[in-house]
Amino acid sequence: MLNVLYIGLAIPYNQSLIKKARKLNGRWDSKLRLWLFKHSSAAEAKIKLEFDIKDEIVFSQPPDKKIRKAPKEYLDKLERKRYSPNTIKTYLSLFE
Repeated sequence: MLNVLYIGLAIPYNQSLIKKARKLNGRWDSKLRLWLFKHSSAAEAKIKLEFDIKDEIVFSQPPDKKIRKAPKEYLDKLERKRYSPNTIKTYLSLFE
């Protein structure tokens, strides 16, 4: 499974700031309450320029998001019940 890094940006509710975030292909994550941008050095530079950020961008995991792996027994049960590979993949993703 490939992990994609994102830059999360918390901004106050302001139409001009929201337009800037959309212009940079950001997407709103309602659970994290952040604007998310796919990470790249070019994206980081554009965000700093557009939002006038002078500090270094710090990367971290959200504190409340802990990844849990599904128990092996659960996977075995889904396979015994002959669930389709796509269904198994979806059910296992709910553990993360």
